[in-house]
Amino acid sequence: GIDKILKFNSFLGGEDLQTFRFLHYRNNKINDSQKDTTYDIKITLEQEDKSIDNGKDYDFYVQQTQIKVSNDDNNVSKNDPKSKNKDNDNSESIPVAIDITYTPSNIGNVRNLLIITSSQNNSTYQCALHGFCDPPKPKGPYEISLSKPSLQIPFQNPYRDNCEFIFN
Repeated sequence: GIDKILKFNSFLGGEDLQTFRFLHYRNNKINDSQKDTTYDIKITLEQEDKSIDNGKDYDFYVQQTQIKVSNDDNNVSKNDPKSKNKDNDNSESIPVAIDITYTPSNIGNVRNLLIITSSQNNSTYQCALHGFCDPPKPKGPYEISLSKPSLQIPFQNPYRDNCEFIFN
């Protein structure tokens, strides 16, 4: 099932960054050949089991498609109780964080699903991503003077496709 729901809010032309956090469980009985655990990260459409490209062609974006978590004791501070939690089954939990950026391409709502899996420890984490986009907000005013007749105005195309914009 879904572990968490992250709600993003932005206006068209803006973005919202949030972090999904989960606990990686490290077993103390692990052998030396498995010092790192690799998690695969993908974003799918929430209502279909269809994976989408992690490229910037979609409203939700993660920087990496994989993350490695070290099972080595040196990765975790022994004096910090927040960074390492002992469980009854001789395993320790290590906090892991993944940043998700929402850059809306249309006004309205969009829903996707973040899925994080590892075949090494047979675990899956799911996070529903709900994006809400408002109309664009005006920027400026920009002052144009005769002493500086040229002015650069920062502009980003918020749409998925290339568009030509003409200003008068």
